[in-house]
Amino acid sequence: MNALKFIPVMAAIAMTACNSDDDAAGGRAEVKFSAGTAEIQTRVTDNSWAAGDPVGIYMIGAAGTLTSANIVEGADNRQYVAAAGTGPVSLAPQPGEAIYYPMSGNVEFIAYYPYRSPLTDFELPVSVANQGNQSAIDVLYAPKTNGGYSRNTAAPVDLRFEHRLVKLTFDITQGDGVTGPTGSLASMTVNITGQQTAATLDLNNGTIAVATGGPKNITAYETENKTSSAKYEAIVLPNSSVSGMMFTFATKYMGTFEVAVPTPGGGWLSGYRYDYTIILNKNEVEITGTAGEWGPGSAHNVTGVPQPPLEGYAGNIDVAYTDAPTVTIAADEINRQSSGKTVRSITLADHPGKTYLIGRTVHAGSLISLKFNGSGDLLFRDASADGYIPIGSYAEFQMIYGNGTDKKYRQEADLNLMNEEWTPIANNGEYFNGEFDGAGKKISNLKINQSNSDRGLFRRNRGMIRDVHIASGTITATTYGGGICGRNESTGKVISCSNAANVSGTSYSISGIAGQNDGDVTDCYNTGAVSGGGGDVGGIVGFNIGTITACYNAGTVSGNDHAGGVAGRVYSGGITACYNTGVVKGTNNVGGVTGSNSGAVTACYNAGEVSRSSGSSSNFGSVAGYNSSTVTACYWKSGTVTNNTNNNGIGTEFDPYFTPTGSDAWGTGTGGTNGYWKAGTTNGSQLPKLWYE
Repeated sequence: MNALKFIPVMAAIAMTACNSDDDAAGGRAEVKFSAGTAEIQTRVTDNSWAAGDPVGIYMIGAAGTLTSANIVEGADNRQYVAAAGTGPVSLAPQPGEAIYYPMSGNVEFIAYYPYRSPLTDFELPVSVANQGNQSAIDVLYAPKTNGGYSRNTAAPVDLRFEHRLVKLTFDITQGDGVTGPTGSLASMTVNITGQQTAATLDLNNGTIAVATGGPKNITAYETENKTSSAKYEAIVLPNSSVSGMMFTFATKYMGTFEVAVPTPGGGWLSGYRYDYTIILNKNEVEITGTAGEWGPGSAHNVTGVPQPPLEGYAGNIDVAYTDAPTVTIAADEINRQSSGKTVRSITLADHPGKTYLIGRTVHAGSLISLKFNGSGDLLFRDASADGYIPIGSYAEFQMIYGNGTDKKYRQEADLNLMNEEWTPIANNGEYFNGEFDGAGKKISNLKINQSNSDRGLFRRNRGMIRDVHIASGTITATTYGGGICGRNESTGKVISCSNAANVSGTSYSISGIAGQNDGDVTDCYNTGAVSGGGGDVGGIVGFNIGTITACYNAGTVSGNDHAGGVAGRVYSGGITACYNTGVVKGTNNVGGVTGSNSGAVTACYNAGEVSRSSGSSSNFGSVAGYNSSTVTACYWKSGTVTNNTNNNGIGTEFDPYFTPTGSDAWGTGTGGTNGYWKAGTTNGSQLPKLWYE
């Protein structure tokens, strides 16, 4: 098998005539896939796939991860197979396996090779025990796309496959003092000792989990044999250490040779290849080798030429880890030597004082890449083909502040902010006017502890923030504190974001997503605890004059005046298709959905406890604590208002479930006007769920 290169798979929407498969599917558009381009190497032979190479593809909702609940149109591990030939090569669905776009709503795709069914918990079993068919044991993974694809998308879907195992090659020759008849290396057996052979691939994130057990020998596969030389290759599992492992070469006429396995960085990194040159001498085995990413090394580099991980800098670096001692290594060794570790920071040895926080765990799907100028200053890397600047480190993220708040950015990996004090993006009077795509990646250990207003991951947003997910952290502000942003201005949009950090403030307008919202907050949820010393405290928004749509809160909300599960106060604007299951506590104007409403609340429900926190109190309600405007088709669970307070009767009581009526906003579908709620959850047999859950 030749070296596998990075494999892009392109999918285009195709509408066909009325007697086509589209007609049989009710007029929907079938997704058509093709694979490969002329300048890259693909499977089995240069520039070609083998006929019948099987690929598994999932179609999921744009806002979520790969879960059973987020599968769209039943496109759950659909099998496609490759046609023979040079690229581009079509991928054809097996009978009954074709994927169709939904009639409405955005979707994304995840794919892998080789296809297997059935799968349990979205994990692909992997075995490298039998090396006789290299293409059959190779594992490729295409992470979740980030195109927001829909029936109306004109651009093709772009799946980018990456290797998840390790490639070894051996170029073996006879050396000094070794003689034998012609073909002495024929029928040689090459073994790699001390190997695990079983693992699983997590289809949500592409990570390989190696099983434990008694180590075995893996026998490499012969690819070429000549009079005095031979070539072998093997695909093995990633390993953080090769200590104690051996290469053995058992020949028919010259005996058995062995040598300890050498490798840069001490281990074999997922997604890398290691090429060894072996000379069998009478008294020793000479071994040299090179290591590099298996394929081009960048999802955006289709030429097959790996780029250095630290572009513009080739000296030594000091690498500090959160979970290992600091090391000094060559710049181009950072990924190989950091496999499985979380890089805290790097310091450029040639530029004293140039230290940059990273906050990233290295594995094959998360390789560090940075760019520097000649003075060792960190630069933004080049934008992708669709115009997004990649953000893959703490330092790059912070560079947005003061260096381009009007540009487009995309988070490329999970980031650990390591409880370092975070300066909100667009600080000191600036506004974020650009677009930030979190791409479904996680942000953990966010820390903001500042006696200022407008605190959050972003300060004040006038652009678009989407698919950002804060997995943990603590945020403390005075006023206008939120997990995603302190304030979302009238032109701002916060879409498909979530917060699990705890947010607190000493004064007013505190929430899990946006402290104050003048714009649009859509498809967001909060699970973190939210507390405020003053008024206007809410799970999603503290003070609202914009729109809040299809959001939910499951975190505890504690405030004084105007405390609500979704919004502390709806001064104007409105809340549509939202719900709360978290506990809400306050003194006055306290409600399960909103503490007070002078706007519009439509098609919402509350199933969380609402109670007085202390002292005298007034205006409590399971939907709205106080209402001076419109509440339509809203529901509340019996018994949710407690602690000697009186429910004001706004909304309709239910116990334990309800079948909603009275508003089109209770429609089911795939988001937006196509239906905010998840099909099958509004029939009175359970509490309704939103379309993306």
